Amino acid sequence: MRMHLVNGKIYQGAGQFVQALAIEDGVIVAAGSVEDLGTVAEEVVDLQGRCVLPGLNDSHMHLVDTGFAKTSCDLSGARSISDVITLGRKYLEDNSDTVLLRGRGWNHDNLVEKRLINRHDLDQISKTVPILFVRACGNISAANSAVIDTLGIASDTVIPGGDFQRDETGRCNGVFFGDATTWLQARLLEDSEDEIADAMIRVAEYAASRGLTSVQSNDVLNENADTMFSVLHKVGKHLPVRCSVQFGQQDLRELKRYFSEEFLNEDVYDERVLRRGSLKLFKDGALGVRTAEIEGGYADDPQNTGFERLTEEEHYELTKLAHDHGVPVVTHAIGDKAIRAVLNNYVREIGRASCRERV
Repeated sequence: MRMHLVNGKIYQGAGQFVQALAIEDGVIVAAGSVEDLGTVAEEVVDLQGRCVLPGLNDSHMHLVDTGFAKTSCDLSGARSISDVITLGRKYLEDNSDTVLLRGRGWNHDNLVEKRLINRHDLDQISKTVPILFVRACGNISAANSAVIDTLGIASDTVIPGGDFQRDETGRCNGVFFGDATTWLQARLLEDSEDEIADAMIRVAEYAASRGLTSVQSNDVLNENADTMFSVLHKVGKHLPVRCSVQFGQQDLRELKRYFSEEFLNEDVYDERVLRRGSLKLFKDGALGVRTAEIEGGYADDPQNTGFERLTEEEHYELTKLAHDHGVPVVTHAIGDKAIRAVLNNYVREIGRASCRERV
């Protein structure tokens, strides 16, 4: 189908505008005067002098997480731990059928106590309903005793790429960091594929309503890869925005499986609406919660050098494999030690790979 937009002010660059635009099967094919458009169109829209701008691109987001956040407990307005407790209790009062209370948006830097939320705080909301509250950065989460007991988390429990704080007795105090949040979610959440698809579509529609026409979304992780790929097979081509799928396999075996299976699925990824995007890796944590890797440690805590989610060599092997398939790498690296390691690996690949990398 061919559509013409006429009598408008169509942006072409700084100080440059034309009057008309031709779109054929969803692709802009011509811009200029009405005469320049040529072929007769099935639909003509008179803009009546309105301005037309290019759609916006979101270079990094999470469609699924954002979708579920809109229906979970919003903690962004909390200014004290008491506020967090009040918001959690209010949510349970309003949603009595809640089997897992999840929330996001708290930031201990904004709390008067200036400390992380722990299980003792969340137990004041409920000791029976599992609670998982994720910090605004996504690198730290807090869980109550019901979560710890349900999952049987002991002092020696190993979480790949993540860990948790322990109290003076060695017991988990409910503060988790690194990949522990996704580890917890994979074991606590039982979202169906339909619920995940609804969350994804709901946020994509919201993004489109605000002028976004393309997004680069990081929703595929080690823990949920098979489920997410199944969802993408169902709804990927029907999203109202173009979506470049950032995949986040931090495990070399899982990444090899991706390249030998999902990556080859030409029927799903048409590279127009749904694209195979970058590999998203995490080298360290965040400064606000002191899990960013810092050379020599933090000024007031020199023994703490941060949390290493991938060793430098593990990061290189994943980067190299991605480059073998022509895929660029995007790495979360906050501390100077982490940034240096990532840049070292990117430099090692200069001349062998032509991908555009990001830190």
